[in-house]
Amino acid sequence: MSRLKSSISAATKHFFISLSVALLCAGFVFFLWYPAPLGKLLGGQDLFILLTSVDVVCGPLLTLIVFDPKKSRKELVRDLGIIGLLQLIALVYGLLTITNARPVYLAFEGDRFRLVRGIDVDKDLIPKEFGNFSLTGPRLISVAVPKPGDPGFLESTELSLLGNPPAFRPELWREFAPAQGEFLANSAALALTDGTKLRHEIKYPTKDEGKLRHLRLDGIVGEWSVILNTSDWSVAGYLPSELLAGSEQQRPSIPPKRP
Repeated sequence: MSRLKSSISAATKHFFISLSVALLCAGFVFFLWYPAPLGKLLGGQDLFILLTSVDVVCGPLLTLIVFDPKKSRKELVRDLGIIGLLQLIALVYGLLTITNARPVYLAFEGDRFRLVRGIDVDKDLIPKEFGNFSLTGPRLISVAVPKPGDPGFLESTELSLLGNPPAFRPELWREFAPAQGEFLANSAALALTDGTKLRHEIKYPTKDEGKLRHLRLDGIVGEWSVILNTSDWSVAGYLPSELLAGSEQQRPSIPPKRP
């Protein structure tokens, strides 16, 4: 009975240590790499919970099995060291997997946005100015989407149908600033009919309420939109389509081109 009590005590301490490490890692994952609600939209939340749950549970369980106060100090250090090493390897592998799958760019494709993860693109094709992936959430960029009549339009359409949309092709990436006018033409103003609920979901200064515009987000499960604050062109947040029911759906009129 004394061995069981000692094993339970050691496993309990091991569990709280493992849980503390997991919570520390969660801070990096969900506040830097997957700012809400991207963890939910891209599956990073489920992946992290799965990986850390296995790590947090298996380590203490192995300690419960192998811990014996009758063992010499050398044997205990060896056994617990092996368990700790296995946990560390599993944790590092899990974090690398999550890091590689994190969203690195929020790409504007003319009439929509698309999240781009590190695993979605061929890193050898990324231009130098876009080569450093952000560690604090996706960077806003635009995409030069080929239009009918442009060279390579048919090839681009075929690639999109095969699951390789323009946002996943680094040779088409551009800075977002020149595309601001196109965004204004294709987005809709955000009418804050339920201001309290919307303010809980997105972040923006009160003075910028009239500067918020939304555009749909593709390539994820469910219907969501990206909210941009046009006063400083920052991403205010993401909202599901049902919260946009009261938003102005009419796009601003564009004067016809003169002949």
